[in-house]
Amino acid sequence: MSASETPTSTTINTPTTTAAPSIISDKPHARLPLAVRKNVRDGFETKQAELEEELSKIMGTPWRIDVDPSYLYTCATEDQSYARQNLGPMITEYISSATARIRTWINETSTPGQSELNRLATTHSITITRATDPEISICGCDIANGQLRILFAEDRLGYNINDALANLQDAVNAAGVAAAGPEGAKELDFNAKRSIRDDYDTKIDAVSERIKKILALPVLTLVPNFSTNFATITASELAAKGSSGQSGLWDREWQKHIGALTLQYFSEFADHLEYAGFGKDDMLQEGFKEVVEKNEIALRVVGRLERGTYNECGVEEGVVVLRTTPGYWGTNVGQAGEGLMDLL
Repeated sequence: MSASETPTSTTINTPTTTAAPSIISDKPHARLPLAVRKNVRDGFETKQAELEEELSKIMGTPWRIDVDPSYLYTCATEDQSYARQNLGPMITEYISSATARIRTWINETSTPGQSELNRLATTHSITITRATDPEISICGCDIANGQLRILFAEDRLGYNINDALANLQDAVNAAGVAAAGPEGAKELDFNAKRSIRDDYDTKIDAVSERIKKILALPVLTLVPNFSTNFATITASELAAKGSSGQSGLWDREWQKHIGALTLQYFSEFADHLEYAGFGKDDMLQEGFKEVVEKNEIALRVVGRLERGTYNECGVEEGVVVLRTTPGYWGTNVGQAGEGLMDLL
């Protein structure tokens, strides 16, 4: 039988699942030599049920392994002796390593990470396939057609197996953005939500208490405007990409820091208050209370500033508003409180 023909593949037992059928069937296959078939049986198939059970336990719902050894064999070149001679153990190593990465990531992200991966990988399955993205030089991962895919570059099957899911969160985030569509891209993505949870929510109370103490306020509300600011920055970024003739795909790195930067704006404002002497001057404290009637400080990303270049401070309807623009988001954050004295 020639390599272009599709033989009857070795039977691989998988648990009953409601997931969609495999997408591997259309890929090229090769009839495996007897020694390789035995290697796959002993090195992978006998371990598959245990591997699926472990992955399913981590994911909190049944997952399956959707790997086609005969397809992978066609991807291994003659000089890739490990992939050709140890196909079964190699598949097991890929899955075991991926499972370990998933476990670590879910431990870091908790329930939101597990839920998002289950939501986006609709087939609840993991596969191994050759990458088509030229930016993947050795290995990587993505979520496509409802599957979590372990990717290897051409002629790199079996290389750096432990690193294949090193960028799992980026893959989850990219899939979430793609699923949301053009308008949904302006909504908080997974990277932003994690940054807010890890870098802002756990630390903002201390900053709030510090500002209250400096200003001698009984109550204080800090308004981060995460959703609105995220949408404003994203819309500006998309417009810039469009005007430059680039595609709608853009760098999602700043989203990973939106929580930390928002915290920094409020923290730097506290530094400004302290430096200006509010903590030791009753007159300054009273002046603040008279003008800022709502005891509220908000951060807002706007299209353009009225006075400053990078940041400016204003008072709107009894609320202190720290303003910046998309282009200068996170730049010279310490200047956000400048000019406050002139407003009181």
